[in-house]
Amino acid sequence: MVLRLTKFKISSPGNGGADGIVFVVQPISSNVEFDTWNNSRSWNDPNDNHVGININGGFNGPTVVVNPAFERGQIWHVWIDYDGGKMEVRANTTGKRPAKALLARSLNLSQIIGAAPKAFIGFTSATGAAFANHDILSWTYRDRFEPIGVKPDCKTKKISQAYTRTGAGENLVAPFTSPSTSTTKSYSGLVEVIVSGTGYSYGTTVNDVFFGVETGKPLDPQYYQLNLGWNGVPLRAYLGEPRNIANFIKFVDGMGLAALPVYNNKHSYHFVMEVPKNAGRLSFGVADGDFADNGGQYNIEVYPVKSNLPASCSK
Repeated sequence: MVLRLTKFKISSPGNGGADGIVFVVQPISSNVEFDTWNNSRSWNDPNDNHVGININGGFNGPTVVVNPAFERGQIWHVWIDYDGGKMEVRANTTGKRPAKALLARSLNLSQIIGAAPKAFIGFTSATGAAFANHDILSWTYRDRFEPIGVKPDCKTKKISQAYTRTGAGENLVAPFTSPSTSTTKSYSGLVEVIVSGTGYSYGTTVNDVFFGVETGKPLDPQYYQLNLGWNGVPLRAYLGEPRNIANFIKFVDGMGLAALPVYNNKHSYHFVMEVPKNAGRLSFGVADGDFADNGGQYNIEVYPVKSNLPASCSK
């Protein structure tokens, strides 16, 4: 979740001025307050001009004193970023996003909101005998973590930065003695894969998922490499149909279409691939025609993922 409160101002205070503006997530209020009235320490107020992050409707979070005073009528700019585990607030009168957060708090909105089917966001304000004009001049909201004012790293090759797992994964074993093993779950679109292990054929040709062991070079593309299929259809032993890995996997993780990962002597590869929409159960296996003299296995972890990269990265 990202909010850019592009412009707000508090002006024309009377009788001391009050009370400020609050950005709220409902139900079970979680909020960011821009407070202009000192209700004393019993209300967790350090003074009459501060920012705070509160949860569950209480005044229980961290606060920070800011300058200049909100009620001077200057236009303020605010950035509120929530990444699923932490909320950060930035604010100034210049309009340029600060590198460092003004205030931060660890929290889990999913747990706070609980079983509610929907959450609502908005702004609120109140006055009493002391008062002021409170104006929201413009604002922008995104329901994903894509901080406004930060140039995205579209070329990142770090899976943890570019993708988020959207569900529990599963572990598979693809033995060299069988052409096919399938997932129990169905998949669609982006899939994260971690695969490791080595095997052999004819008792001498040792290879990992993509390369010959020790040589570090791709083997005969018709044999030994990892194959992929979908729709729950088992892979067959090699009978002359194409079995090159490039015909099955579109690599996404910054490596380009059908580009193999770099060889490593740990024989473990971590990548994101794209399968057809509603591909169903995925099938993994070893390309070979005769499995009687084979040995070894590939250990495979599979996870559904979504991209964290903004749409601008695909343009």
